[in-house]
Amino acid sequence: MTSRADQNDRWASYAGPGGWNDPDMLEVGNGGMSEAEYRSHFSIWALAKVWAGPLSGNRKVVVLWNRQGHQATITTHWSKVGLPVSAAVTARDLWAHSSFSAQGQLSASVAPHDCKMYILTPK
Repeated sequence: MTSRADQNDRWASYAGPGGWNDPDMLEVGNGGMSEAEYRSHFSIWALAKVWAGPLSGNRKVVVLWNRQGHQATITTHWSKVGLPVSAAVTARDLWAHSSFSAQGQLSASVAPHDCKMYILTPK
């Protein structure tokens, strides 16, 4: 699953309205992965559909994906996701079904092979 995400990243510039990259198939429910790995797989698959651009309304999608075998704190800064450094956003955690405010960066503690997926909406 990780290698498919890495391969898809190489083709991101070809994705756009009316076309997207096809990283093969979803393996969710086929066995062989943990719940965290399935969640990461599904999140990365969804992200691949918008890999090359923003969502409507100036929103951004962000996945903090822990590829390591231990708990890790992952941080991304607004400059990495195309937001002004001083922007305040509402971050919607798509897996936890909760929202919170953030400014300048987004940081989360992520379990091994798991991910956190957010929609960032500028205020």
